[in-house]
Amino acid sequence: MVLNGILYVLVTGCRWIEYSRY
Repeated sequence: MVLNGILYVLVTGCRWIEYSRY
């Protein structure tokens, strides 16, 4: 599903931002 892909991108994007802070 397209919605599932969008959610995956949002979740991974938020995690990537959290890791890039450190």
